[in-house]
Order: sequence, then structure tokens, then C-alpha cells
Amino acid sequence: MNSRVEHPEWGEGLIVRYEGDTVTVLFDRDGYRSLSLEIVNERGLLQGVRQPEP
Repeated sequence: MNSRVEHPEWGEGLIVRYEGDTVTVLFDRDGYRSLSLEIVNERGLLQGVRQPEP
């Protein structure tokens, strides 16, 4: 959790919760979205975003 990701349509967001087969992401522009992990994995919808080093 608390990983930054990027979605092709909704842009960057923060994973806030895994619950069963669902992941909830707080997207910077579009707010909360609950996504099926199966579909996310099948379609490669979330890509990790590198955090800048302190």
C-alpha cells in the first residue's frame, strides 16, 4: 500500500487499500476508484511511479 501508480486514463494516484480482489486508488485528478485486480493485471492498467529520492 501507499505505492504511487499511473493509470492510462486517470493519471497518477496512490494505492490506499487492497480488499479481496479489489484495489482502491486515490487518483490525483479523479478521486477514489476501486478496480478489479484481475482486470488491472490482465490489461496492465497500473504502472509503478518512481518516487524522487530525498
